[in-house]
Amino acid sequence: MTIALTAALLSSSTLAVAADTAAGAGTTGTEDMAERATTLKRATGNVVQGPMDFLLTPQTVVRSVMYTAETRDYAPWQTAMYAPVAATWIGGLNLVASGYRIFAGLLEVPVGVVLLGSKSFTNWEPEPFFEPGANPAIFDEGDWKFGVQYIGEGPQD
Repeated sequence: MTIALTAALLSSSTLAVAADTAAGAGTTGTEDMAERATTLKRATGNVVQGPMDFLLTPQTVVRSVMYTAETRDYAPWQTAMYAPVAATWIGGLNLVASGYRIFAGLLEVPVGVVLLGSKSFTNWEPEPFFEPGANPAIFDEGDWKFGVQYIGEGPQD
């Protein structure tokens, strides 16, 4: 099962990268190919970047707690009282959200693969199962966004 899932993810990400490359190469029909791969690119991105969100949760929590303490001018004793409760709450919810991001990406990969073939006779595009949105992230460059802070306050880098 794991080998089949890995093979499916590798092939779908290869198709998404190939479509993205073809769109940038200026070949005929590139806009159509880029449109076809939108869902697959988003799904593959969620599957790849979700584990990074999971791993970066401790750093995200520290950023959030420190940012909140600084912006609200907490005294050291207030920060000491706030930090454990906030870290538990924010950390737990960020872990759950990153797990949901991975799960939503895995659900969306087959949809993206089907859309690669079906775009020749329909323009239907499903709503994203999961979108990180405008939440602050540790790394945010175009399609790559991970270390996302799903809850709590954080610096808008």
